[in-house]
Amino acid sequence: MIQDKKEKERSILNDFINGYDDFPKGQIRCNEAPDFILHINRKKSIGIELTELLHPQAKTSNYNFRQIDNLRSQILEGARVNYESKHGHKLDVVSDFGREITVSKNQQESFAVEIAQLVHNMIKENDFNESFYVTVERDKLPPYIAYLGITFHKKGNGSNWQTGEGSMINEFTKEIIDDTIIRKEEKLSHYKKKRLDIYWLIIWTNYLDRSSSFNYGNKLENWEFSSQFHKIFIFDVIIKKIFELNLTT
Repeated sequence: MIQDKKEKERSILNDFINGYDDFPKGQIRCNEAPDFILHINRKKSIGIELTELLHPQAKTSNYNFRQIDNLRSQILEGARVNYESKHGHKLDVVSDFGREITVSKNQQESFAVEIAQLVHNMIKENDFNESFYVTVERDKLPPYIAYLGITFHKKGNGSNWQTGEGSMINEFTKEIIDDTIIRKEEKLSHYKKKRLDIYWLIIWTNYLDRSSSFNYGNKLENWEFSSQFHKIFIFDVIIKKIFELNLTT
């Protein structure tokens, strides 16, 4: 599980690097606390921490997001393997399984096959010489899925099929970001034991574009945040949008 987590984090970081033109050149080393260290030269290094933008309910509700996500993630991994074995394309796929739906282990294989076929049906007519993003209409989804989004990146070489219930942001607010920053700042003193020069925080999400707050871009441009991190970014891993937050000292 730890190795899977680090591979996912590295995939997210690679996508971030590809989308952020001002990312410094240097050697990246996997680490713990912070997640990565970017060695720019012998005298300058940047500590990079990745964290998911979680809805507050994911931490306070009796609904166990993470435990249920494990089984659903296994279904999507089965769907990914099934799809790629037949069609080969590397995709980013996000699926929400409705909360009222209970997925049993004996349904995993059949659900995985059905999802893989649905993904294929929804994008088979698309031009794979160009990047594209498809949201499947609700009336085309099976009853156990509330949302399915599919992204193909022409220059991408990795795939990421994941659930997103824990990070569902129905109303995009400054407080949700503040809460995420505070959680990570509690560990910043531990990071500083590495004696790095600069510390970045990359807050990733796969729900930003589906928030009911459609003007989230304007909000992020106008909001100001207080933090000991030198730079903080919001990164939507599906649509590959990066926002650098306005920080005050």
